[in-house]
Amino acid sequence: MKKVERLISIVMILLQKEIVSATEFAHLFNVSKRTIQRDMEALGYANIPIMQNTVRMEDMP
Repeated sequence: MKKVERLISIVMILLQKEIVSATEFAHLFNVSKRTIQRDMEALGYANIPIMQNTVRMEDMP
């Protein structure tokens, strides 16, 4: 899958489902979590509002 196809797919999924983790996207598209993070950054540069919530397992009670 090309990057542009993945970016469009990410937007379409987020329109349907409010919260999706980077890990879920990485598994879905067979790419690394870092690639998904870069994709989210690219969507932000394109003025597509993507809210990110970073929660680490160490921060969980």
